[in-house]
Amino acid sequence: MKAKIMIVSTLVAIATLLSWITNQTDMSPIHEGNSEYLSSPSTITEENSVSLSLPSPIAGQDAFPNEPLEVQRNTNRNRSMSIPAESNQVQETDYARTIRMLGSTPDPFAHARENYEEKWSHIVDEMELSDSDKHLFEQLWIEHEAYNLDLIHQVQMGTISAEDWIQGTRPKSELENSLRQFLSAEQMETYQNHSQSLQDAFQSEIDATQEKLIANQYTDIIWFSDRNDLPTVLSYIASGADPNAMPLDGSTTPLHNAARNGNVEMIQALIQAGADVNLTTSSPDLLNLAPLHEAAFAGNVEAIRTLIAAGADINYYPADSSPTTALRLAALAGQKDAVRELLALGASATGDIGKNALIDARNVAQDFEIEQMLINAGARD
Repeated sequence: MKAKIMIVSTLVAIATLLSWITNQTDMSPIHEGNSEYLSSPSTITEENSVSLSLPSPIAGQDAFPNEPLEVQRNTNRNRSMSIPAESNQVQETDYARTIRMLGSTPDPFAHARENYEEKWSHIVDEMELSDSDKHLFEQLWIEHEAYNLDLIHQVQMGTISAEDWIQGTRPKSELENSLRQFLSAEQMETYQNHSQSLQDAFQSEIDATQEKLIANQYTDIIWFSDRNDLPTVLSYIASGADPNAMPLDGSTTPLHNAARNGNVEMIQALIQAGADVNLTTSSPDLLNLAPLHEAAFAGNVEAIRTLIAAGADINYYPADSSPTTALRLAALAGQKDAVRELLALGASATGDIGKNALIDARNVAQDFEIEQMLINAGARD
């Protein structure tokens, strides 16, 4: 999306919000194609699944302001990440919710075949293999790729843990051992050289993305709040980092990230440090959402309670949207508990606010229970 979002009807609103949902996949606030390099796990293919790592933490102007940039990087690199105990097994992931709502499931074999055609078919042609060996190469590569892509899909759906994903991923060496059974030494060298070139290109894209984030002032407190790393965020707060830090593209803040992740302790720490519970994003490419919108869409009930208790405007919606309140986003995402909690805390369900939430609950989430809750609260279409 390049133009400013202008929602002029309910149908346009639904389409726009579905696009927004897709951009939120993997719980990353980075847009314009950057999220695939930063989410964990990212879309890793056979060439890079073993030896490539995620970019090191970004050091910004507000992170340990009295330390040189390289010291900040080293400090961050040695700091351990805290992962929520619930992982993905308790709540439906954003990725899974998007898949459910859009009614489509990725086909790992189809994706693997596309990757093969794009990245490998011309190289295999240059190897001058027999038709049978060429077919065998294609078969082995696609099967190997599809298996790893399916594991990524499962961990993003929340059906397996990140540890199971790491342990289950088939290493590049397994495929190479199979290829050595029928490739000559020269053909194997061609394979390995191309594999390395793809890996180098992937790493270059990661490096370019990291530099883009630094230029965008995507500072450490934003980075680690997005990664749900409470100890590190607390360290940045103690060092004087800005709790309202926002990158130049206006896409997120630490409080938005904490609300999306449902990290109540982080939310409380940020608010205590001066985070504005009603600060909205300011990107020309996205709806200007408040942290409460993030918590509602993700279904984080405790985060909703904490934000409203701290003064969050329960009925706020961006001026240029057909009333997109936190209640509407919760209804659209099929978050029953969030809808119930927002209504109990006084969210309006009448007028255009209730009408749009009701339409989204019926047509997008297709959730009769939410639809009934809204009707009982006064929503009419």
